[in-house]
Amino acid sequence: IYRWNGTAFDVLQRISTHGASGWEAFQIGNTSFLAVANRQSAPGAYNTDSAVYHWNSTAFVPYQLIPTLGAVDWKWFQIGSVHYLGVANFIASGGAVDIDSVLYRWDSGAALFQPFQRLRTHGANAWEVFSVDAALFLAMANEHDNELNYAIGSDVYQWNGCRF
Repeated sequence: IYRWNGTAFDVLQRISTHGASGWEAFQIGNTSFLAVANRQSAPGAYNTDSAVYHWNSTAFVPYQLIPTLGAVDWKWFQIGSVHYLGVANFIASGGAVDIDSVLYRWDSGAALFQPFQRLRTHGANAWEVFSVDAALFLAMANEHDNELNYAIGSDVYQWNGCRF
């Protein structure tokens, strides 16, 4: 983590990761968070936890571990006053890529992200949330399926007021 000193970036903090492949910074209330997508803890060991850190006014400290499968991307977004964090799971230990990626919803009572919705993905690479007129959408980029078919569609889900 770097901090701008007015003329250059200085190292502020180093965070240990496991094959980190993506970061997402976001804020809930007055608390700043940083989520890291850990891809693998060892060669072929894709079933690994990814971490959410929070800023304690001097450093980012571990806040919550979330089980992931070869995670490559996080996406934070808000619908009304509700906060969501989605992880794009690329691959499970054993090589399967036709797996679920997961949306988590912020539970303000527990002050933790809780599983909210599972979406079947195929080598998921990235999320994007966008709106068209008054409609809200979530797009998932899929890379390939278990048979290494790269001519595979990516999915776009529409928010129905309760889920995608």
